[in-house]
Amino acid sequence: MLGWLALLVGSWCVVPRLAQAAPRVAVIAPSASPAEFEVAVSELRSSGVEVVAVSIDSLPLDGALAPIKQERERLVDALKKARESFLATRFEEARDRIARAEKSARWIGEPQIANTLAQLAVLAAICGDPNGFRRAARLAKIELDEARWSPDARVGYRRAIVEEGRAVKRSVSFSSEPTVDAVLFVDGTKLDRASSELHLTPGAHWLYALAPAMIPVSVEVAAEAHAVHLRLTELSESERLGVARLRIEAGEAPDASDLAIVSTRYNTDGAMFVQLDADAFAALAGPAFDAARFEAKPSTDRLAKLRELMSKAGEHIHSSCALEHVVPDRSRAGTMLAIRARTGACSSILHGAFRTKPSASFVELRAPFLNGESAIEVKPNLLHSSDHVYALEYFLWGQTPGGRTSVALASAQAPVRVVVDPDRSVKVPWYRKWWVWTLVGTAVATAVVVPSVVLTRPAPPTEVKLVGQGAP
Repeated sequence: MLGWLALLVGSWCVVPRLAQAAPRVAVIAPSASPAEFEVAVSELRSSGVEVVAVSIDSLPLDGALAPIKQERERLVDALKKARESFLATRFEEARDRIARAEKSARWIGEPQIANTLAQLAVLAAICGDPNGFRRAARLAKIELDEARWSPDARVGYRRAIVEEGRAVKRSVSFSSEPTVDAVLFVDGTKLDRASSELHLTPGAHWLYALAPAMIPVSVEVAAEAHAVHLRLTELSESERLGVARLRIEAGEAPDASDLAIVSTRYNTDGAMFVQLDADAFAALAGPAFDAARFEAKPSTDRLAKLRELMSKAGEHIHSSCALEHVVPDRSRAGTMLAIRARTGACSSILHGAFRTKPSASFVELRAPFLNGESAIEVKPNLLHSSDHVYALEYFLWGQTPGGRTSVALASAQAPVRVVVDPDRSVKVPWYRKWWVWTLVGTAVATAVVVPSVVLTRPAPPTEVKLVGQGAP
């Protein structure tokens, strides 16, 4: 009885009812400063999440997206060399470099390329190009740094923008095949997604369409046209990561499919995007998580918003990966025992290690999770028949779709212990039955005690009488 109580107390003490998770998550936070990014990573790691820090520049622009990357680099290099010529007062050389760079551009509607082209046009203007400010004003609006641009350059650029805004605009309808939720840019400026029309000033413009899983398109459009129709082509799986990068750079929040692609690329269980500018939020998705979005309360304190977002994300990760398991009260030797557990989307397989002797090695078993539930069957060959009480020791862990351990319940050093009662079908030999040994014990006790009592009994006292003779 004391042995049974010890087993029951051991099971109650060792096993927590809810185990915590430690999955791997990739984090992208392009709007965060380096210090803010470190805070985000630290907050998640302190809650037990393994973090992979991902910079937006590390997402590759390969395949069909390589021309965009090459044109960006070529224009940045042209701007650097043209500025060097300007500082050396070689204005004609600077204008020539700028003209050749502008002529070779093919992705003028892409935001970063339009930004660089606008700077080149302003530089051309202060080098003597009479149309430089006008070309710059038609492109994406840029902020000219006072440390790099003269007052004349800033004033001339602002004046050209005002004049461009006065021009009469014409409407051009837009459509695509297939019909997708594309982000549209005209000359690098993002358009309202609710509108299916382009409002263009007279002259040529560049339309840039960016849609999920589609090759970006950049085409020249004239305001005199009545409609523009684009045929979009799907990207390969290896190129979709680059579109996710372009969408983020364009100010678009990545959707669940974008985050799933990032997660696959960096071999993580999920990916999270963090936005601190304007309305702060975080989005999480991936193979091991259902898509979720977390929002912070309005505040001017960016760190406070960041910590709130990381706290909410950490709680969601734990609830998705937590393993719920109720330890069986007891089991019966020679029968099957089902070890049941529940979890969220984080785990796809339940693993367990079992043994019935402290000196034996653990035997590993596993079962898939279906709709968040799983049951490992511990069969009679492991719960062996016995006529006496013993303990089943085990510990559990979950496995993510990527093959990593998501959560652990107990351990080999501190396993769960379940009382296993004797098998009722086992016939106990006569010499192991309790009443046999009771009779034997009684007989032995009788055989030993009775002679001892007889032999050790004291002798009765002897009465001596003196008989004397009478007087003569």
